[in-house]
Amino acid sequence: KIQENVAQIYPFLKKELFLSYQEEDLNDLVVKTLNEFAEQKMICLDGNKLEINQSNNQPLVLLGRTITETLQRYSIAMNLLVAYPELGKSDLEQKSQDIAQRLGRLHGINAPEFFDKGVFTAMFNTLKQQEYLDSDGNCDKKKTQKFAKLLFTLLYPEVKLTIEESIHQ
Repeated sequence: KIQENVAQIYPFLKKELFLSYQEEDLNDLVVKTLNEFAEQKMICLDGNKLEINQSNNQPLVLLGRTITETLQRYSIAMNLLVAYPELGKSDLEQKSQDIAQRLGRLHGINAPEFFDKGVFTAMFNTLKQQEYLDSDGNCDKKKTQKFAKLLFTLLYPEVKLTIEESIHQ
């Protein structure tokens, strides 16, 4: 499941963060990373079962914080797309940026890239490349809903609630 989730999110991270790993190498990379986390006693691996070592979870929390705002931004855009699949690219970019600004004000996010329209523009280009949107801007609803749902599972409940409320205002 972890490998599946990483494979779904990675194309967006790769584009935004200029990562060099190829998609076909991700499964091995995930296994190596999980093995290293186990070696560092941050997680316990037992076959396909993974448990976080609660007595040594601080490094994982810190690692998670490095990607939280990016996942929030992706979640805004994907959930907007699910709610309003008929909106054009520029309207989706603008609404995403507006919600990101609101989220930033309410949750103390000050990073300029969080609200940057260029970041949303790049994300929507990746949506087309990954076939969430076709060349005419039509949304693959099932695929988009699946990704939006995954992203929501990775967010803090209060952030998720803010995004949901902002989308439906």
